[in-house]
Order: sequence, then C-alpha cells, then structure tokens
Amino acid sequence: MTSLLDFFQRIDQQLFLFLNVEISNSFFDLIMPFITEKQNWYLLIGIIAILLFWKGGIKGRIVVLTLIVSLIISDQTSSSIVKPMIGRLRPCKTLENFRLLIECGSGYSFPSSHAVNIATAAGIFIYNYKRFSVLWITMAVLVGYSRIYVGVHYPFDVFGGFILGSGIALIFMVVSGRIEARFEKFNKSSPST
Repeated sequence: MTSLLDFFQRIDQQLFLFLNVEISNSFFDLIMPFITEKQNWYLLIGIIAILLFWKGGIKGRIVVLTLIVSLIISDQTSSSIVKPMIGRLRPCKTLENFRLLIECGSGYSFPSSHAVNIATAAGIFIYNYKRFSVLWITMAVLVGYSRIYVGVHYPFDVFGGFILGSGIALIFMVVSGRIEARFEKFNKSSPST
C-alpha cells in the first residue's frame, strides 16, 4: 500500500513541477495570481447573486440561497474535516526548485478548498443554467489550474477538490430541485387573485 501511495505521490510531484515550472510564462505569471485570489471574484459573484435574486424569479432566489448554503458547507467540509483528516502538506512546504507566486498558506493541501468551492458553485449553476455550462467549466478549470501554477497545491489536490465539490453540488441539486418543485406545486394549487 505504501509503495502505491509513493507511486501516486511521485506522479503528483512530477505533474506539479511540469505545470508549475516547465510551462510557466510571463502571461500566466501575471494572470494566475489574480485568478487564484478569491477576493478578486467577490464583486462578480455579488453582481450575479443580486441579479438572480432580483430578476431571476423563484428559481433565481432558490439558486442564490442554495449557493450560499452549499458554499458554506463545501468550504467547511474541505477545510475543517477533510484537510485535517488527510493532513497532506502543501508543495510549498515540502518541495524545492519550484515557483511560488503567492503566500504559501498555513493550512493543509488536500483537497484544494478553492477547487471544492468552485466545483460546487459550477455544478449548481450548470444544473440550473445549462446554457452557461462552458463558462462555468472554464472558470472552474482556470481556478483549479491557478492553484497549481502559483505553487500552493498539487494537481491531485485540485482533482480531489473537483470530485468533492461536484458531490456536494449533486446533493444540493437534488435538494434545490425538490424545493423548486414544491414551489411550483404550491403556485399551481394557490387560487389566482
């Protein structure tokens, strides 16, 4: 079992060094630190949430509330439960001869909470607004890749984060679908005024 884990660790390190060092370039050096900082996304997310709540009808309001609750749960599941349980150190704490473009961070590495959260949000948006699927998938891939490129996560951390986030999104898709169905049923059975 240990040799299998060592094998995967070596693959992960080689992939990390390839994505972080070998294909680095000045353009990515400029944009990846911006993409990876979640504060840079707050304004866009806030505008989307306000528009959905204001103009999106019942579905938009359910999506916003689902996103808020699911992101709280996904973030806490990742950072407070899974990361301490796995206890994997970040590459910026264990490797040498790589590129670190932002602060290393004090937490553990697996899974990437950024990847968990963006996969959760993307899954919920894709489920509810399929015509924007390519946009959300692209955003998730960029955020995930940025975590590797800036030097704070291994590729398997991001991949694991995508799996966990997609699972959480799936649970919330089912829940929000049932809530929306109940609202529709309630609206149909209510007497019109």
